[in-house]
Amino acid sequence: MRPNGRIINLSSVSGFRAGVGRTAYGTSKAAIAGLTRQMALELGRNGITVNSIAPGATFTAMTDDIYTDETLASLLPMIPAGFLADPEDIAIAIVFLASRQARYVNGHTLPVDGGYLASGMQQTASLSV
Repeated sequence: MRPNGRIINLSSVSGFRAGVGRTAYGTSKAAIAGLTRQMALELGRNGITVNSIAPGATFTAMTDDIYTDETLASLLPMIPAGFLADPEDIAIAIVFLASRQARYVNGHTLPVDGGYLASGMQQTASLSV
């Protein structure tokens, strides 16, 4: 059966990487990854793919007050791309998962994070390139 439906959940990199004071938020985002896999299993035979997007740090109206110069100075070295996402960066990943080109992508959580999760425990600013 060819896919004829799409469900795209929104999670966060906080579901993969813990942060102090973010227990409820991080746990709820990690649960979305499990929900996504479960739904993919249960709905796949009905032609419905289920995936999720895990955005990293993104400039939005809601985050304007959060991303101060001090916050950015500590956060940016952990993002290999060297910048925060704009909402359009997240939207394009959603458009891809909703497209025919993603018809065989099912049950995944796609981090859209500029490499934040790839940086692991080291800050990229301390690496020599």
